[in-house]
Amino acid sequence: MDRRTWLTTSAVGTVSVLGGCVGGRTWSDTPPESGSEAAEWPEVAVHTTISGDEFDDVFSFEGAVDQPPTDDTPPQIELGVRNDGDDTYEVQLPYPYPWRSYGGEHTDEDAEIHLVPADTEKLYADPDEDQPDEWVPELPADGCWTAQTESRPVWPDVGYPTVELDPGEQKGGTVTVLSSPINDECFPRGTYTFPDDWLRIVRPEEAELDLGLDIDVIDPE
Repeated sequence: MDRRTWLTTSAVGTVSVLGGCVGGRTWSDTPPESGSEAAEWPEVAVHTTISGDEFDDVFSFEGAVDQPPTDDTPPQIELGVRNDGDDTYEVQLPYPYPWRSYGGEHTDEDAEIHLVPADTEKLYADPDEDQPDEWVPELPADGCWTAQTESRPVWPDVGYPTVELDPGEQKGGTVTVLSSPINDECFPRGTYTFPDDWLRIVRPEEAELDLGLDIDVIDPE
């Protein structure tokens, strides 16, 4: 089975600008005006994969760094699924598009990162845990963009909505990346892997594609 992987990296002090879709971006070498120069924020890289027989060449699953971590802004990434084919497809996608697995586990140590989608209206925490009033903190805590609760946000266990994707159309969204309160340090460096998600094609024929996501947190060069 063919697999395609996209990689985008955000260097500290660089900001990406949306160019109409996740894959189309313009990078600026101008550092933000605000923020402490003494803070050594990590770089963040997004790896996405998509696999699914003959539809590997029809659909793309791409990720890009939308906003690097600074003293004033938490890291954010964009994720999107695009129809690169010539036909309109009806597909079932996670919501907010196109991802619903919000907890990443470090591959080598006991550490986690949390994803918080921009649309948080229906998110909830474990019913035995306190749900924060706001999932994303306004400021870093002790110099770190840390999640407000150890319990990761959860999307309701409902069926994925069916949407149409016309040729060239993309469904995507922004998610904020936060270090878990269980971590011994801020954003422990390494690779974080997420449970696979999927894209189901309903019409004109039925098929299912696997979506994969890893996030690297690395020291700046």
